[in-house]
Amino acid sequence: MTRAEFKMEMDRMSGLRFQPAGMETHWEGLRDVDAADLHRGVTRAILSRSEFPTPAELRADCDAERPE
Repeated sequence: MTRAEFKMEMDRMSGLRFQPAGMETHWEGLRDVDAADLHRGVTRAILSRSEFPTPAELRADCDAERPE
């Protein structure tokens, strides 16, 4: 995944509460995630969370939405 793809997905969650001021921790924790998996995980987070997810929570959302 590129930084541009990552930024686009993080921006999709801008309406969730408590968005961090910086995204370096999220980038470090998620940079090895496939862009399509991140897109599905972010969609799940938007639909199921009211607060901005931590990298670990978002990774779990990505894993939960990965096609079999």
